[in-house]
Amino acid sequence: KNTLLIDDYLFVNKFIYGLRIPFTDVRAPKWHAPQRGDIVVFKFPRDTKKDFIKRCVGLPGEQIEVRGKTVFINGAPLEESRYAIYADPDAPWLRAARNLPPLVIPEGHYFMLGDNRDQSQDSRFWGPLEDKFIKGKALFRYWPLNRIGFVK
Repeated sequence: KNTLLIDDYLFVNKFIYGLRIPFTDVRAPKWHAPQRGDIVVFKFPRDTKKDFIKRCVGLPGEQIEVRGKTVFINGAPLEESRYAIYADPDAPWLRAARNLPPLVIPEGHYFMLGDNRDQSQDSRFWGPLEDKFIKGKALFRYWPLNRIGFVK
């Protein structure tokens, strides 16, 4: 929420990050790697039968830190006011997630955060996402009809 809602149907580009050859971890060549701000569909690393969708905020080799409601990349605050929301300020289970010490994202990994930060199970809890779990980039919403459009 609010970028995506329950029951939104999305078109996902599975070619852009390299199409996975079925029943293997082998990928075809990719057009490009995930970029900061991309909305990415991936297998949940703790249960690969589930698909998750989150925004990519940290790239391989970068240092990421979370202080309060601010994400820092290599020491600089990340501008994310157009999509990040904090809707449940009193949730006690979020205290640790709101203060993530500096972490260097390993090569082949990405740091993923949900736009609804207070209700998101994301890299703050299970760490950077390994590239092998990535399925594709969400491009546009095609259902419901009143919400058709590109996702940003």
